Amino acid sequence: MSIINAIKKISFLKPITTLAIRTKRLILLNRGIILKNIPGMTENLSFIGIVKYFIKESKESTNILYPLLSGFESLFKEIFDDNVYLKYFTLEKDNIVIDAGANIGVFSLLAASLIKNTGEIICIEPDPQNIRFIKLNREINKKDNIKIIEKATWSEKTLLEFNISKLNPTASSVYADSNDRLKSKKIKVETETIDNIAMPYMDNEKNIFLKMDIEGAEVEVIKSMKRILAYKKIKGVIAAYHKIKDDKTKKEMPSFKAINPILKESGFKTIVENGIIYFWR
Repeated sequence: MSIINAIKKISFLKPITTLAIRTKRLILLNRGIILKNIPGMTENLSFIGIVKYFIKESKESTNILYPLLSGFESLFKEIFDDNVYLKYFTLEKDNIVIDAGANIGVFSLLAASLIKNTGEIICIEPDPQNIRFIKLNREINKKDNIKIIEKATWSEKTLLEFNISKLNPTASSVYADSNDRLKSKKIKVETETIDNIAMPYMDNEKNIFLKMDIEGAEVEVIKSMKRILAYKKIKGVIAAYHKIKDDKTKKEMPSFKAINPILKESGFKTIVENGIIYFWR
């Protein structure tokens, strides 16, 4: 066990140790030292918020720099270990990947590794801190085909209030979490529709893979997805386990109960598993 990890186990020293680690990483980031050396690192540096994953399908390693906050261990497990978004799909060369709710770009990095330098990955993310990490991770891994749209997805182009969670940055949303009201920050964000974002690629008849995890806004967003739901070359996955209110009963229900019928009516085959919808034609 390293000295740092041993010290971290001593409870009364944890606040001091955490502050020291955060300060050290901030200095290294500002000097660019971490960015330059991360690709060659082989040890586990999770204590300063750096992890490395080997992706066997692409025979590449992906390095991820992440905020020193809770929630990311489960995100990495979901994407790399459980392979939840690609459980029933493979990504191929020249695919266009739309990553709606990209967070710090973890799925986008996986997708970029799988399609190599072909195709394009479109990251859609409104949280300024997450955007900063997407840009750092794109630079570290030299994935120039990752494009970033610094907006939220919605049913129309507008300006919305967005809640940035301080407890769990993977759960920031246009909807305020009642358990996190005192520990969230509100900002104004621009929005864009999935149809508008995907239109240039549909015009060029590209194969599109849509991954959407937008913390409950998926029901509102799908209202404007008329053109892309009619498009023949689309498949994807939607995290639709978020709680919403049924319009008729006013009771809470998971969002897949509203979204799955829309996908089926649009001619898609679907699998709903643990609140996640996989759809294809």
